[in-house]
Amino acid sequence: MVLGTGRDDEAVRWYRRAAEAGHPEVALKLGKLFSQWGRPEAEAWLRYASDWGDPRAANTLAIHLSGTESFDEAEVEALFRRAAEGGIRSAMVNLGALLEKEGQYAEARSWYLAAERQGYPFAARHIAQLLLTQGKEEEAADWRRRAAAVDPEGLPESLPPPPGHTPTTPADTVKE
Repeated sequence: MVLGTGRDDEAVRWYRRAAEAGHPEVALKLGKLFSQWGRPEAEAWLRYASDWGDPRAANTLAIHLSGTESFDEAEVEALFRRAAEGGIRSAMVNLGALLEKEGQYAEARSWYLAAERQGYPFAARHIAQLLLTQGKEEEAADWRRRAAAVDPEGLPESLPPPPGHTPTTPADTVKE
């Protein structure tokens, strides 16, 4: 409740107390927070949470590590795989993206499809991009349409204009 209110040090104290009182799930929250703040102790907290078997922590640790200068790609892949096998949909896509980068297109697609079957809205866009990479433009177009239906790109037209901006409305036209 105090996080983001200018009392971040107090929030960290409460997180630490909860973790020390035997709540390992708090280690994930603390690790995420430290990772967002760029604090070096993020990795230790994320590893601790991951070691408790939390698949969300494994995914978050893999994301954190892959953002560091010299990370172990095999470790990151293993963490994403553990999280994906634990049912974390974003980890399925993260693993797919890593495998796609390594040229393992068939396995990447299977992970994207697994995430898509579980209702992860961003998976269809990844499938479309993978198909384009493979030169399968017609099939990619189908997946782009599916992606747009569940995850439209751009700002919705229904958003109100920001303060001080005059809305632009399309010119009236007459259809004959």
